[in-house]
Amino acid sequence: MMAFAPAMALNASPARPRPRGDAPELPGGADAARGHALFAADCAGCHGPAGAGDGPSADALQPRPANLTEHTYSRARVVDALWNGTAGTSMPGWRDVPPSDLAALADTVRTLDSSASDTPVAPDQILMGARAYAANCVQCHGSGGDGRGTAASELRVAPTDFRAQRPSLSIAVRALTLGVEGTQMAPWTDRLSDAEILAVAYYVRSLFQSDGGVGTVQ
Repeated sequence: MMAFAPAMALNASPARPRPRGDAPELPGGADAARGHALFAADCAGCHGPAGAGDGPSADALQPRPANLTEHTYSRARVVDALWNGTAGTSMPGWRDVPPSDLAALADTVRTLDSSASDTPVAPDQILMGARAYAANCVQCHGSGGDGRGTAASELRVAPTDFRAQRPSLSIAVRALTLGVEGTQMAPWTDRLSDAEILAVAYYVRSLFQSDGGVGTVQ
C-alpha cells in the first residue's frame, strides 16, 4: 500500500467518499474467481448477489444501490467508484483494499451487465434527442455528457457521466419519466414529450465510450 501513500494522505479515512477523479491505474489480468468472491463478501449485501441492486440492505438506503446489471461501465468508471466511493450515497471508498483485489472487483462488476445490445436508431431521433438534451440537461450532465455541467457542483449526488456509464434504454427512459429517488434528478414529463424522452434516452446512450475515463485517472 506504500505506493498509494500520497493519495491516502489527502483523506485519512479510506472509506470516506471523495469527489470522482484521480483514481489510480489498476493492473490488468485480474483473478476472476477472486473478484467474484470479493463481490459476494463485500458488495452483495447492498447490490445483491447478481448485482441487481436488491441486496438485503438495499431498501434501507437512499438512493438505492445501483443496479449493476442495467448499466455498461468503462473500467475507469468502476475503478473510480471503488477508489473514491460515491458522494451523497452509501457507497464508500475502498482505498484500503489491495490494488489486485480492486482490479478483480472492477472486472467482476463489468461482467454483470445484462442490458440489451444496441439497436439501430434513426439519425433524426438522435438529432431530436441532442436538441432536447442541449435545452434541458447540459446544466447538470454537461454539454458532452461528462457529468460536469455548470450546476453539477451544487448537487448532493454527482450527475451521471454518460461517456463512462451507459444505462439500458429502459433505465434511461425511467429516469427521465420518474426521476431518480434519493437524488435531484426529477421527472421531465412536464417539459418533454414521450417522443423527446425516448430520443434523449437514445442520445445519452450514444455518448458512451468503452474506454471512457472519469476525471483524471492516474
